[in-house]
Amino acid sequence: MRITSVTGHHVRTGVRLIEDGGIAPYAGSQDKAGVSHAQSLLIRVSTDDGVDGWGEINTGFPLAVDRALVDEWIAPTIVGLEAGDIIRVIDALDAPYWPQLGRRALACAVEMALWDILGRSLGVPVSTLLGGRIRERVPVAFCMGLTDVPTAVTIATRAFAAGWTVLKTKIGIDLAGDLERVRAITEATGGGLKLRLDANQALDRVTALRMLPALEGYPIEYVEQPLPVGDFVGCRTLRDRTTVPIAINEDAYMPGGMARAIEHGAIDAAVVDIEGAMGVRGLVELGALGRQFGIPVAHHCGWDLGVKAAMMLQVAAATPGLSLASDSTYAMHLDDVLVTRLSTENGEMAVPLGPGIGVDVDLDAVERLRVV
Repeated sequence: MRITSVTGHHVRTGVRLIEDGGIAPYAGSQDKAGVSHAQSLLIRVSTDDGVDGWGEINTGFPLAVDRALVDEWIAPTIVGLEAGDIIRVIDALDAPYWPQLGRRALACAVEMALWDILGRSLGVPVSTLLGGRIRERVPVAFCMGLTDVPTAVTIATRAFAAGWTVLKTKIGIDLAGDLERVRAITEATGGGLKLRLDANQALDRVTALRMLPALEGYPIEYVEQPLPVGDFVGCRTLRDRTTVPIAINEDAYMPGGMARAIEHGAIDAAVVDIEGAMGVRGLVELGALGRQFGIPVAHHCGWDLGVKAAMMLQVAAATPGLSLASDSTYAMHLDDVLVTRLSTENGEMAVPLGPGIGVDVDLDAVERLRVV
């Protein structure tokens, strides 16, 4: 079963606006304008056995760069290789000494597609290849950006009424405003929502030491990446001086970042991503690392469409260490590339049961959502 072609497809869909019951524009400390669409690069890998696989990443590069990476680097390197030799294929992409690019992360969609092909060829979902499902449904966290207090309360109460139990919101621009939103959301929901507060590295140690003690007593699941990447000593200081749990996110995207954070005693939780983990195998390894050291792990959301979301569900279903609700904006997307959209009910997503990633890509939808 040899690889015969690799093609890239940029797709984009809108995100439901706040005034229409949604979350867009979705703003944060690093993006004050806010996001109103979800865009991904889909990778389709075809084989001489007629089995195709799909992967998805959110690169952030200009479209022309993505296309060049697929057409000039990925495809020429792996066409002709055995699709089932996942480790060898990805190692082939990592062979040149080129430190300016994190090639394994960029090739993550290829690795997803190869797992999809392997599962489809054997007639089993990826979760079976990883040892079997321990979860039939994966809890997910409702995500919203920075808003004014009344809007935050409206969004949070709507999510709570719909059955969500975990809510993630951004912080980091206005300390007093952040605290007021936490207070208002907690009061409006009777403390029934666990809150994840994502600073995206926006705080310094002094500001964090002022903010975190003020959050004690509220239902905070964790404060995510409060300090800049690499400040494990600072995170350890926060843990020593407050009862509010600390999580890393961007730090977990650095090679060995999660292990270093654990070594420093700097975290209570970790937020990881299949891309930052450099693929399915890496994500499983981070889940195992967290479980070994008692650090619960959640999966991040990068405005993932159905292909990546389905793979996340497959891995989370078979990985005990991915025990926290996964972040997700998927329910707020206006469209998707799947034949049948993934379902979200009461803050949970059902794990797809089909072979491979468990779902089928709608080629007409890919064309409809294509970004030229």
